[in-house]
Amino acid sequence: MDLRKHFVFLGVIASSWCSLFSSAIDGLKGVCVRAILPWLLSVVLLVISSSFSTASAQSAPMIEQLHIALWPEFDRSSVLVIYRVSLKEDTPLPAWVSLPIPTSAGEPHAAAWRSSDGQLLVADYERKVEGEWATIKLVAMSSTIQMEYYQELDIAGSNRNFRFNWPGGYQVDALSYEVQQPVGVSDVKVDPAPTDRAQGSYGLTYLSAQLGQLTKKDTFTIDLNYVKTSNELSAEAIAIPQQFPSSPSAKPEGRAQHSSRVLTLVIGILIVVLLLLGGRFYTQYRRQKNAPTSRRDSVKRGKRQPKGKKEKVVENSGFCHDCGKRTSPSDRYCRHCGTELH
Repeated sequence: MDLRKHFVFLGVIASSWCSLFSSAIDGLKGVCVRAILPWLLSVVLLVISSSFSTASAQSAPMIEQLHIALWPEFDRSSVLVIYRVSLKEDTPLPAWVSLPIPTSAGEPHAAAWRSSDGQLLVADYERKVEGEWATIKLVAMSSTIQMEYYQELDIAGSNRNFRFNWPGGYQVDALSYEVQQPVGVSDVKVDPAPTDRAQGSYGLTYLSAQLGQLTKKDTFTIDLNYVKTSNELSAEAIAIPQQFPSSPSAKPEGRAQHSSRVLTLVIGILIVVLLLLGGRFYTQYRRQKNAPTSRRDSVKRGKRQPKGKKEKVVENSGFCHDCGKRTSPSDRYCRHCGTELH
């Protein structure tokens, strides 16, 4: 159950409890109830509001590093685009992280977070389309995230062209890129120009550059052009097996697991307290409602004779058959205990 479901569930429980036992609470006039109930409801509302504030703050965490990798004709005749994101160290976890991809790319090929042992584990995500761009909102259980998608490569004979667009709207402290050079290419051109060229994973050549800071208003593009006479993919040329992020077999460790456990414990305690108090209030209310009225009250609430009509006097035996006290012959009710005399 994610954070939002926790909050919604707690809200529904509190609302249902208040509706169910509102009449019982109105029927109770004890000082304890009047003192405890406002305090308890205030605590519940405070916890819910602070939890929503925390969730809202986590919905837009600060991105410390954004590394964009472009791998053209790697395992498909298109470009594999990879976002490698590092959040700030003080980001509360788990966190909701939103990243843009073109709508034409469809669903992400992979959305993952990196565990403490370096493994990529599948992350839950939501996709929201707004025009030419789709927002992928994923749950980050660690401060390192990776997302992949494929985008069409313009192929015209032996010429290959590709443009990567960043729509803006995100604050990034450090932006960088890399371009994986396909097997059997020539005349490779990248703009902005790379500042480093090195051999990397799979024995392929990588062109890279550091682009500095990025504000929410900044957009940028990366243009890639090269010549390739064959349609052979890099993964085929060097026999690279396809790899996908693993599904997490256990709950994440560290701050994420601790935060989730504490939140679940707090919500569980609040629900139990609400249910116990609700049951106690309702039981007490039912007892008060079903309790017989006192004989004195029943005498006071007895039917009055209409004006002008004399009440019929019924003589009694001189003693109350309930309490044994002496009565007058004209008494209809015992003056001591209120019992109706026969």
